[in-house]
Amino acid sequence: MQSLLPTNKHIKTFGSRMESGVKPGSDRYDVYTRTLNTENWGGRRVDFQVTNTSLNKLIVGSKCYLNFRCTASKSDDSAIGAADPIELREGAGNLFVTKADVRVAGTTVFCDGFNDITRHWYERLANTNEVRSGGSEEDRFITSDESVFGVAANTVIGSGIRKEAISEGKEFSITRPLTEMAFFGPRDSAIPASLPIVLNTTLNSRPARLFNTDNTIVAAPKLKIIDVELYVYTVELEDAFAEQIKDALRLGTLSAVTDKWASTTLGNEVTAGNTSYRSSDSTLIETVPDVLGVAFLPTDSYNSATPWKGVHPLTTDWLNTNCIDIQAYGCSWRCYRNLGSNADVGSKAVLSRELKEVAGGDTMVGSGRSPINTNVFSRGVLSFFPAVSRSIDEETVVPPKPISLTFHNVMSPNAGKQAQGHVFYKLRHQWNLSTEVGQTMIVK
Repeated sequence: MQSLLPTNKHIKTFGSRMESGVKPGSDRYDVYTRTLNTENWGGRRVDFQVTNTSLNKLIVGSKCYLNFRCTASKSDDSAIGAADPIELREGAGNLFVTKADVRVAGTTVFCDGFNDITRHWYERLANTNEVRSGGSEEDRFITSDESVFGVAANTVIGSGIRKEAISEGKEFSITRPLTEMAFFGPRDSAIPASLPIVLNTTLNSRPARLFNTDNTIVAAPKLKIIDVELYVYTVELEDAFAEQIKDALRLGTLSAVTDKWASTTLGNEVTAGNTSYRSSDSTLIETVPDVLGVAFLPTDSYNSATPWKGVHPLTTDWLNTNCIDIQAYGCSWRCYRNLGSNADVGSKAVLSRELKEVAGGDTMVGSGRSPINTNVFSRGVLSFFPAVSRSIDEETVVPPKPISLTFHNVMSPNAGKQAQGHVFYKLRHQWNLSTEVGQTMIVK
């Protein structure tokens, strides 16, 4: 008989002992620390091992996070003053990790070589207008997100937490949730604490990306990482429930479900003078994704020689795309025509209608569940070309059906910008968990 682990949302409030099997008041954080104490951390690996945890506990992945303890200074090591036009980049925490690998009981359950990009799109799609309009995560959302909702000004080199936190050499912390990683999302199953977990990360090779300045700053500010802390949230189980999980793990009958978010490059770059672009490689995805997006990251921001200046490094562009054909095995899956120029808002309406389906219907205006505001999306601040199969909140798992995708753009009069293409997507998997090394595996 198959046993199904509870998803994190069912045990986050601990309101029902019968439903969750959790002992009230048993929740706690365990903290694992890696000391860096350097400003030269670009490209550094930071790894964590979570082992020897009590057998009668669950790890609630959606409440786990990384915490970076830092100080900042100007390029000459002097303190950043209140008058200096230097601040943390919007979404700085999302730019820390560029590669991430999670293993549970010896099996890789998450592997992402473009994790900063994945995290960027996860936050655009998986968070709500309610969160953005409240300004409660102003350090993580890009400026233009806030302006749509009339949030108090937090403009480039403005006032607020992103500027005040780094002044006068004081210590500050930047948190980085793990919710886009498998087994750490809000709709993912909890993790039996008896299973060893390994989190391997590679930090951004370009630390200056985490800052934003005006053009008077000619050398990159410095960010010193004192240490990186992994906060792991656990709850203790009622004895009977703990025994059921241990027996199911031993017998190989314990089932779990997770979301998978990922990004991959399209291979060849777009040149500014191109009138046509075709992806050089096909993108193979193990099953039809719930949502997929094709985005183009302009070289002048994504690979900028001065990444601390100007627009957010993961800003995307429509590239004057008049037509894009998203093809599955050579056949059109989505084909958008007559999209107009970068500045043509009205022609993007068909894309906005497709995007509504991300949250399961007509939820783009006035709803707390809207993933991306239509105005922000259609005006090119968050340019991408979507293909939506079902709501990202869907919890059922579909049978595997591999899909091979290629992409063809027609630009008018030309692309206009040098850019790198990326694909991001979200799908859902079912797993069997086992204490035997390497026996944790995807069922579908």
